Amino acid sequence: MRRTTTRTRLKVTVNIIRRTYDIGRQAAQEFKANMTILFDDLAPEWNDRVVP
Repeated sequence: MRRTTTRTRLKVTVNIIRRTYDIGRQAAQEFKANMTILFDDLAPEWNDRVVP
C-alpha cells in the first residue's frame, strides 16, 4: 500500500495504527451531548472526527 501510485503519479500515504481498541465501547452521554461529530463526505461509516 505504501508504494502505491496512479497513472498520473499521485502518491498514496498510508498510516497504520498498531493498537488494539475495545469493541462495543460506548461514549458517555455527557460527551455526546457536548461534542460535535463531523462525518466524512466520501466514507462517513469509516471516517469521522469529534470537534469540541
